[in-house]
Amino acid sequence: MNIDIFITCYKPDREWAAMLLRSIKKNLTGYRDIVLVYAGEWREMVLPLKLSFACYDLNPRLFVVPEREPGHNNQQFLKMTADRFVRGGCDWICQIDSDCFFERPTSTDELFVEGKPIWHYGDWKDRDRWRKGSESVLGNPIPHHMMSRMGMCFRPRDLRLFRGHVIRQQEEPEGIEFDDIIFDSWDYTSAWAYPLRDGHMRVRGEPTVSEYHMMGGYMWAARHDTYHWVRSAPRAAWPNPEEPGAFVRQYWSHSGLTAEIRAEMEEKLV
Repeated sequence: MNIDIFITCYKPDREWAAMLLRSIKKNLTGYRDIVLVYAGEWREMVLPLKLSFACYDLNPRLFVVPEREPGHNNQQFLKMTADRFVRGGCDWICQIDSDCFFERPTSTDELFVEGKPIWHYGDWKDRDRWRKGSESVLGNPIPHHMMSRMGMCFRPRDLRLFRGHVIRQQEEPEGIEFDDIIFDSWDYTSAWAYPLRDGHMRVRGEPTVSEYHMMGGYMWAARHDTYHWVRSAPRAAWPNPEEPGAFVRQYWSHSGLTAEIRAEMEEKLV
């Protein structure tokens, strides 16, 4: 079974992606390719990513694509089109966000139960900021919070079927492109703010859709028997606390890769 690890990254997340790649190199086995899609310019890759490749003997299949605004939507779009970047013969695409870190030695076998990829889900409760917009674009109810634990696995063909489904839900689907749908789903009328590492706040438009909620909602409805579904406890904060059986820790890239977090990661990479 050919499993490819798929990571997207843009300029704000370069340092996170470098640490993720090092953790994969140290702790993960069983995959065929690491596919890294960088939204930006080649010259931006020199540091820290390309330096990390040379220093730590990393050899991902690297794609550099144009940066599109808003960057958050572009990252979502790339994840929902991951099948366009993998080589032929890929059975499963395992998506890992760039602000994740493999905590311990593991194999891709831990992603599956009896040949079915594990998908962790939870209750929406007060975490439903993206629910309405995601359901509107998907055209289906999304009954659960679908982003409870990385990584999520997809068959390349199912991603293509997912995009076709989304297009068919539009009022005038004839001639519409999938990227138009995703890039139009952004609301600047309800801004939100998040803290930067220097203590300042950044205000941005409100993302109204979530890629993993939409893809998970589609798989729940259309490919339910393909997955091994596991209900997980809600994540209280970033980085997510250690969970029984978890081997990926997810941080929150907007908070910045602080010296404390980097030191914590470096200690685990020794």
